[in-house]
Amino acid sequence: MGRLKLILILITNLLLTFSCDISDSDKPLKGKIIVEPAQDSNCYIYGIQEYRNDSFKSFKYRNDGELSYGFFRWLNTKDSFVGYEEVERHSNFFGHSNIALFDLSGKLVDYIYKAGNGEEAIPLYPSRDDKYFLFTTQLKEDKIPVLSLLIMNLEKREIVQRIDNIGREFDFNVHESPWLHGGYRFVYSIGELREADTISPGVYAYDIISRERKMLIPGGHNAIVSPTSNEIAFEKDNSIKVFNLKTNEEKTLHNFCSSESLFNMHWTPDGEDTVRTFFDDLKELEGFLPGYEN
Repeated sequence: MGRLKLILILITNLLLTFSCDISDSDKPLKGKIIVEPAQDSNCYIYGIQEYRNDSFKSFKYRNDGELSYGFFRWLNTKDSFVGYEEVERHSNFFGHSNIALFDLSGKLVDYIYKAGNGEEAIPLYPSRDDKYFLFTTQLKEDKIPVLSLLIMNLEKREIVQRIDNIGREFDFNVHESPWLHGGYRFVYSIGELREADTISPGVYAYDIISRERKMLIPGGHNAIVSPTSNEIAFEKDNSIKVFNLKTNEEKTLHNFCSSESLFNMHWTPDGEDTVRTFFDDLKELEGFLPGYEN
């Protein structure tokens, strides 16, 4: 497997969306990052090799009383984002959120999915070749929303599969890089379930072509696929582990101490080297992410 490179981020108020790239301080790697700071309507885009200077782009996205944008996801084959457009509720209108295509200036250029009244659609991630796109929908008036997972042929703008009742809002998780290599398979996880639910918690793989779902890692969650192989990083038993889908071997990378709390983790594009950890100290981010100030 070689040496493994993940970045673990243990902070609390910053949302990062990565195109394919994180950086090592000694060896910059190619790619771009879009950063959406919490409580801010600005996005910052920059090449990872530029993270120690002030060379970055930014745009202000719409966030007012009528419409708000967010949840931006890079496409893999072009410099565009998929994100959502939330239409605010008013009078007897429940509001809804659509899924749309945005350019690098934050301008909405095309709708991908238009939701119905009271329906909230949340973008997830495109396949590695941008053929398929995953997103969830739920009804806003539900007290405990149950999610439907939709799989779209992005080029044709057609829903090819819909999986209803795949999980509840806080139990179902799809993280960045969910797509396995070879075919069109992706991973997701089901967390701690309520008594009414019958699906066992753990990491699952779903095959779009065969429409088969398979439990891979009982009790695992927050699964992320390596960019170079079918190795899956995940959390389980207060530790970070990696499961090799080819050999069915499992390896522990990091055990958390009582003072640690994982916010997020990311693969680097080469899938090698060491683990880098950020603790709950936002001052560490100053100078690491241009345009971000605590």
